[in-house]
Amino acid sequence: MESGSRYFDHRLLLGAQHCGGQCSFVVPGVVKNEPQWLNSATCIHDLMKTLIVCVSEHHGNTKKIAGAMAAVLDAEVSHPDDVNVEALGDYDLIGLGSGIAFGKHYQRLLEFVDALPALHADTFVFSTRGASRGGSHHAALKSKLEAKGLTVVGEFSCRGFDTYGPMKLIGGIAKGRPNEQDLRDAEQFAKALERG
Repeated sequence: MESGSRYFDHRLLLGAQHCGGQCSFVVPGVVKNEPQWLNSATCIHDLMKTLIVCVSEHHGNTKKIAGAMAAVLDAEVSHPDDVNVEALGDYDLIGLGSGIAFGKHYQRLLEFVDALPALHADTFVFSTRGASRGGSHHAALKSKLEAKGLTVVGEFSCRGFDTYGPMKLIGGIAKGRPNEQDLRDAEQFAKALERG
């Protein structure tokens, strides 16, 4: 890859941390097998372009989690209807998340993945759910992503306030979720993705 190119394999960014606007890293083996120094104007966020595709209905639970992750990854957050599919090849990492209904991600997110063209990007999946157990709620989405040739590098799930159907009669379940700890957990998950 030529010096000055914006896009790098984020897995080469060994030991990179969130910059806070003041980073200076060595990226090994990028230019003629010699380290390339990045100055204080360039950080991991300039090199790794991330998109988070999120469907958040009812109480905005999943949008809160997406926002916490986006703040760490310096990512864009978009609803599937607002994503420019032709530009997806520009992203190094794509997150996909929604609430869970009937044991899987929302249908709109699954349809979005079904319509994707062939891509070469790492992905991660996330969700919020009313149920206390995570179960295998991510299986359908992961299967669709892998069928498209995409690599799933991580998963995250937490509880979210749920008033769907009969839950409304009892005032809902998982009240107050996601809470501050859930948001911190989402941030830590994103930092782990950042480190590769």
